[in-house]
Amino acid sequence: MQGDLFSMDSPLRGGVHGELSLMAYPFFALTKQAWMKPLTYSTGDITIEVNPGHKGVANIYDKEVILYIASLMATKIENGEEVSQNFVFTANDFFRVTGATPSANAYTRLYEALERLQSTQIKTDIETGGEGEAGFFSWV
Repeated sequence: MQGDLFSMDSPLRGGVHGELSLMAYPFFALTKQAWMKPLTYSTGDITIEVNPGHKGVANIYDKEVILYIASLMATKIENGEEVSQNFVFTANDFFRVTGATPSANAYTRLYEALERLQSTQIKTDIETGGEGEAGFFSWV
């Protein structure tokens, strides 16, 4: 049974957190150590290649930042607000929602997660609406 993502306060508190099927595809490294090898998923006509940045591929723990931003996006959509590519939030709010204790170490981990999410480059040949474009994108 799938919950309604948009009705949750945060996907980190709902059924998405810890969902094993999200780990079925290698979009994130499954280790805290810097993973410096590309991760590749290929099936049929679709290939997704995840390339590491200078600090390695974004890891499964960094995914919390993506889920937090997705909850901010869902709230904007639910409230009828315009959604842009830019999201502003405080580290303290992120820590509150994720249950992390605000500390110097937590701020360092958040900074490093954002750095890995930005430097990880994803390349895919997925087409949308019959059109595709070669190129790369990052998680944030």
